[in-house]
Order: sequence, then structure tokens, then C-alpha cells
Amino acid sequence: MARWPRRCQPRQTVGAEWVGPALGLEVGPALVKDKHGWHAGLGITPWIGYTLFGYYTCTVIFDKSPHLHEIGLYLKAPLLGMSSDNPGWAHDDDWD
Repeated sequence: MARWPRRCQPRQTVGAEWVGPALGLEVGPALVKDKHGWHAGLGITPWIGYTLFGYYTCTVIFDKSPHLHEIGLYLKAPLLGMSSDNPGWAHDDDWD
């Protein structure tokens, strides 16, 4: 059974994202560094929310290292916020 890491482990992911109304899925390759070196894997992150997002990430490591699990919340807002032309969020300029 995989265990939660005791300390933060440096990790880098690049993913493709599917976005639906208030939910999404991001999947992509991952590199994880621990005391034994670098490991390749695949990160899978389903998320749900509108401005405050809840997410769960499972990073499947391709070698015999334990998989990583992460759960959390993040706040996401468009760069331009609200404008006088658009009383809601300015979705055309929404960058992650």
C-alpha cells in the first residue's frame, strides 16, 4: 500500500487538460525526485469546482517506488477579473 510522503518531494508534471462545466481531468508525464534519484511517472488529476477547486492527484511511478497521492484545494481566477464590459468573469482571458 502506498504511503503519504513525510516530506515534500520535488516533482514536475506537464499535462493535457479536459475541462467541462465545473469539473475536469488533467493527465500527463511526471518526474519525481527523492533520496534515490529521479523517477518517471504519470500524473492523473481529477478536479471539481468553479473558482475554488478541489483536486486529487495520483502520480503513478513506473519503477518500484511507491505511488504518490495528493489532495487539496486551490483558488483560480482570470487574469483580468471583472470588467465594466463584462459584469461576470472575463473568461476570454482566463490563463492558468
